[in-house]
Amino acid sequence: MKHKTKLLAAALLLFAAASHFAGAGAQTPAAPPASRIPPPVAPQPTPYPATVVADASARAGWRRYQFGDSPAFSVVMPTQPESSAERTPSPGAPAMVVHLYISTNDGGVYGAARLDGLPINVERSTEAERRGFFQNFTGGFVNGFQDSLKQNKLDYELKLLDPKKVTAAGYAGFEQDFTVGPFSGRAQLVFAGKGAFCVMSIWNQTAPAADREAFFNSFRLAGAPKSD
Repeated sequence: MKHKTKLLAAALLLFAAASHFAGAGAQTPAAPPASRIPPPVAPQPTPYPATVVADASARAGWRRYQFGDSPAFSVVMPTQPESSAERTPSPGAPAMVVHLYISTNDGGVYGAARLDGLPINVERSTEAERRGFFQNFTGGFVNGFQDSLKQNKLDYELKLLDPKKVTAAGYAGFEQDFTVGPFSGRAQLVFAGKGAFCVMSIWNQTAPAADREAFFNSFRLAGAPKSD
């Protein structure tokens, strides 16, 4: 029970950190200047529903959930995820919309996020620009996580390992492994057109490796335009 309580606390931290990086850290390369007249304040968006889709290959007890169309982004998760959506400012361009989904079981926390409406096509940017986006992404993640640790009075040290390039569902991006106290974690981000798609997890020492492997290997993105 003690480990489960700590893991649930970590889940809340992951949720808070993910929301933080979306708004504070994930800045895109500069977009063309827009009008100086501030736009009207738009209501917060409704998250795409987490729709169950058939997947005979899913791990026993897990289901594949799809988050929105055009493109159809999906992963397998152990439980029905909690969802949220937020409109976040993007300097000099229309606001991005971040859809966030969090699922938990006794061994880990599993998250998926899609960032829609980026001001430029990051997929067509240079590798240096994509890496810069990812570094801002992880920087916001770290800041949010550390703030949440302090607020929750948890004496855990967050350590980042070296990031590396990855390809998921045919799309290029980056992956960041990390540890926080007794937990390990990973965040993976890929780019498709003017969207970015993230899967992330944090797990305890007793969690089966097959769980996280099934989760990260389940990433699917269908219907996204391929950059030339």
